[in-house]
Amino acid sequence: MRQPADGARRVLGVGERVRLTFSLGNATWRVTAGDERLLSSTSGASVILRATNTPQTITVNAAGGGCSAEITFT
Repeated sequence: MRQPADGARRVLGVGERVRLTFSLGNATWRVTAGDERLLSSTSGASVILRATNTPQTITVNAAGGGCSAEITFT
C-alpha cells in the first residue's frame, strides 16, 4: 500500500509521516533543508519522514548505487 496514496503530493500536514523508498536498494539518506532527526534512519532502502510541527520546507536526498534522488516537501 502506497503511503500517502497520492505519491505526487508534496504538501504534508503537521506531524504527518511518509515512507520514502529508494528503488535501487540501500541508500544513505540526509535532510538538506530541515532537521536530520525527521528521518527514522540515515541508511536503508526506505525511511520514514516525519513532518515538523511548524511550517517549513524539508528537502531529502538519497544516494546509493552510484545514483541519487532528491525530493522537497512543504
